Amino acid sequence: MRSDENAENSEFEVNFYCQAIVASYRMKPYQWLARFGGFTYSGWIPAEHRHLKSDYKEILLDMRSKVKPVVNLGIKPEFRLNTAQHFS
Repeated sequence: MRSDENAENSEFEVNFYCQAIVASYRMKPYQWLARFGGFTYSGWIPAEHRHLKSDYKEILLDMRSKVKPVVNLGIKPEFRLNTAQHFS
């Protein structure tokens, strides 16, 4: 039973890596990151497919370098009260 789950999980992971690598050639970096950039779990992968994981990591770093980082300095914008009385 456990080997069936491992096989299924590794099949999913290999399929994910393949789709991510292929999509990296046709998608814009921010779209690719939104779709494939959040994958953090990595389970057991057969030896013949381990190169896909390193290719994915390389593409992930490349895509992140192409997207402008969002910096949050913790500064809240000041809002002024709108005192104009419209419709009077």
